[in-house]
Amino acid sequence: MGRRYDISNFTQHLNKFSSADRGNVLEKSGKERRFRFRFSNPLLQPFVIMRGISDGMINEEMMALLKQRSLRRDSL
Repeated sequence: MGRRYDISNFTQHLNKFSSADRGNVLEKSGKERRFRFRFSNPLLQPFVIMRGISDGMINEEMMALLKQRSLRRDSL
């Protein structure tokens, strides 16, 4: 879309993906205004990343960010 978006811009979509309407792809936990989302099936995350690369939605810069986040998470 050519500009940055905050998580709050995606709240409606995240809520739909955590409901039966969209197949409960995400699990929602936490308190109101502090919800956290994660994939209900761990295999969905790499699939979404591979699909994003294949469709040209994830570029090299984004891949570097994903790798950094993965390394930080693994070191915790």
